[in-house]
Amino acid sequence: MLHETDPNLLVLPDFSTAEHEEACIQLVNDGIMDEQAARMLASLWMISNNTAKVHWDNRLEQITAEQRRVEEEEDCCTQVLPDEQEAARLEERKKNEQCGLSSLAAATTAKTITPDQAITTSVVSTQTCPS
Repeated sequence: MLHETDPNLLVLPDFSTAEHEEACIQLVNDGIMDEQAARMLASLWMISNNTAKVHWDNRLEQITAEQRRVEEEEDCCTQVLPDEQEAARLEERKKNEQCGLSSLAAATTAKTITPDQAITTSVVSTQTCPS
């Protein structure tokens, strides 16, 4: 996700403190009063922070949309998989039933043949259905 600081959580710095003295001095040297310099820096910070908030919100929307898309794809795949599994089970059952009928037919044939044909029938009845 996002590894940056949420700009909505940032607090406006106090530009009249020693921490921001260098930035204020730059403005004071250009003829701006100390108090006015602090207000200007605060205004610039708020403009920059508001822009960062808009970018942050846009990125969150993109990430959320991507997560939704991935979840929908996963849901779709998990719904298709059971359907495919059921179709495979039905196909396997159909093959088994066909093999069962072939074995039953071979066994029935074995009961109705003459003793002279018993050798041929025993070979036929041991055949298995292909999987």
